[in-house]
Amino acid sequence: MASKIAPIIAIAFAISFVTPLIILIVTATSPSQVIKVLGQPGLPGIIWTTIYPAALGGGLALAFATIYAWLVYRTDIPGKKILSLLPLLGLTMPSVVRGIALVFLFAPRSGVINIMFEGIFKVSFPLFNIYSNNGLALAHVAGAFPFCYLLMSVAVRGMDSSLEESSRLAGSSVISTFRRISLPLLRPAIITTFFVTLAVAAANFDYPYIFGQSASSGVNTLATAIDSAVSEDIPPQYGVAASYSLIYLAFTFIIVTFYIISIKRGFKYTTVSGNPPPQTIYSLQKWKYLALVLCLGIITVTWFIEAFIVAFVSLLPNFAFDAKTFAHISLSNYSLLFFSKSYSLFWTALKNSIWIAATVGVATAFIGTFIAYVVVKSKFTGAKVFEYFNTIPFAIPGIVYGLAMLWTFTSFPLIAKYVYGTTWLLVIALVITWMPYTIRLTAASLMQIPNSMEEAASMMGARWMRMFRTILLPLLRVAVLTSFTYVFLDTFRELGIVILLVTPQSYTLTTFIADLFTSSAASFNIIATVSTIMMITAAAFVVFASEVLGVNFLASSVRKQSVIDRLLHRKQEPEEKEDRPLEALATVGAATGA
Repeated sequence: MASKIAPIIAIAFAISFVTPLIILIVTATSPSQVIKVLGQPGLPGIIWTTIYPAALGGGLALAFATIYAWLVYRTDIPGKKILSLLPLLGLTMPSVVRGIALVFLFAPRSGVINIMFEGIFKVSFPLFNIYSNNGLALAHVAGAFPFCYLLMSVAVRGMDSSLEESSRLAGSSVISTFRRISLPLLRPAIITTFFVTLAVAAANFDYPYIFGQSASSGVNTLATAIDSAVSEDIPPQYGVAASYSLIYLAFTFIIVTFYIISIKRGFKYTTVSGNPPPQTIYSLQKWKYLALVLCLGIITVTWFIEAFIVAFVSLLPNFAFDAKTFAHISLSNYSLLFFSKSYSLFWTALKNSIWIAATVGVATAFIGTFIAYVVVKSKFTGAKVFEYFNTIPFAIPGIVYGLAMLWTFTSFPLIAKYVYGTTWLLVIALVITWMPYTIRLTAASLMQIPNSMEEAASMMGARWMRMFRTILLPLLRVAVLTSFTYVFLDTFRELGIVILLVTPQSYTLTTFIADLFTSSAASFNIIATVSTIMMITAAAFVVFASEVLGVNFLASSVRKQSVIDRLLHRKQEPEEKEDRPLEALATVGAATGA
């Protein structure tokens, strides 16, 4: 008999999640305040700047990811193995770092590419202004591409190619088959991924915060409006910020509603049969090298050029480019950052970032597994409500939940004196925010485990906790470690949730970079140095997760064997080609909301 432990944990999470939001909405604002904010003349522009770049950038990222995945997995393009891994490099770049990199490249007066453009063509206007809605859309393209690729690659590899083969036998070209057969088969995955990407992009705080620092910038979204009302107005306008939050929540809830509808409609499509034939690999003939250039161009725009400029600036004594630039390359910025008392908070920020990311990753993996069990296996009354309820946090922008946590602890000073100003406040907020990701990943793997295993353990007299520990957890190991990895990376890169909650004692690397960026342009080289260290740290963790934990970022037909497995001499047999491993279904679950 299933224990009551899992439902209790799920209910406790639900209460802890919703309480700060209720306190914020009920006590921080009023209907008259909301009406006043709705009547502001600048509100339509703020909403437009929130929606338009997110939709445009998310749509372009999805288009690039779909084409890229199809070329890599369904054609004879050269270098398929390397190309399949290159998009994962984008996971190592935090959004705040990518935003600063784009400023280095496309700032109207100081951006490297704009300076080169004006010098070559002898003009007095920039090639591209990053401080604009289109600049924000460009950031969303680069930021959303790895996420879209991970989801669409699963859909492309899981698609039955028999219909495409019939189209080719009927005389259709590769491009015609892709347009008339492949794209319609991928439509459910495309629609679902678009709504997820739109919600994530609209909730992004990092890009508009970085781009909005310029005096000439027109970038002001709902996220930055909330931050300005709390951080810049004197005294802080919590009522205005809460009113903006309600508008923000209404918008994101609409997106999540369409997301859920698209999931249900997606089940009407069947693209994978019980025993699908081997997928057809199309020959591009003379066009395969052009396809290779296209794929490399996408990687260059979405990751390489940003990573290169950040690393390059970190080696320069100042942010200036001339004929003698390469002669000034040195590691002096790293020495200054590591040993100068002016940047003593760097070590605090680095330690806090790693500790918070690890703690949040472990906590979400542990608690999320119990909640996933409630969603998938538990038969208590109301269990299915959690399946919808645990989708709701997707609709909560990080800055909104950060404001809710700040207001809650401000309203209860007796509790605040023990938590506020410590890293535990950030841990609590981040655990609640990232919990849905763990639930989705783990729930997808739980669906693979038959109830007969639990029933057999119960018949043998095992208590539920022992059955959970000795049977379910070993079978869920891959999904749990995968969720830990993604939550660690997301937490390590997060700015929106923590920016309103940090103090000098709970500083993180993202807030350290943001403060340097807003304080002085003279800090650009130190900013680039910290950003480079962040990327290296994230990349090192990706290698650790892949080689030591055995996390397979790109699910394949053979499960990855970790260092731990090899040390324990645990040999894992390859699975049948038609059976996806747990991590593959975990990715599908994250994409489709299964």
